[in-house]
Amino acid sequence: MKARYPAAFAAILCTAAMLSSCGAKSYGITIRNISEVGISEVYIKPENQSVSMENVLEETLQNNTEVFVELGKYSDEDTSDGFLLQVYSAEDGTDQTFSQLHIPDGSKVTFYLDDWGLAAAVDMTDEEIAELKDFDYQEYISSLETESSTAPA
Repeated sequence: MKARYPAAFAAILCTAAMLSSCGAKSYGITIRNISEVGISEVYIKPENQSVSMENVLEETLQNNTEVFVELGKYSDEDTSDGFLLQVYSAEDGTDQTFSQLHIPDGSKVTFYLDDWGLAAAVDMTDEEIAELKDFDYQEYISSLETESSTAPA
């Protein structure tokens, strides 16, 4: 009978380990830089987790380059609120934070510059990013203000 207990205990441990990772899957994304400056550090974590963030880059990501990174194992619940990203410029060390960025597993996150500074796009083509860069946000905001001021009360 004594021989059964270690085997039963091992079976219970294995079952508990399987259940604790139930629904979790390996999560990886491609990070692409077309921002015209190097990116020295990228920190990523699920928005709803209170874990410390680690730099996912092994070296500076130069302009017009990309790298695939494994982020760990996450369940759909872990990523339901999106990801928090903090990105540092290699040029001057300034940082930009992106919150609640929904990034499906296997996606490509592209960092680029627009009129407001560093921006991020998820799974967008170069043509779609070019349209965003060419979009006149100031004109759009002005048109919204004009519409609201001329709307009947």
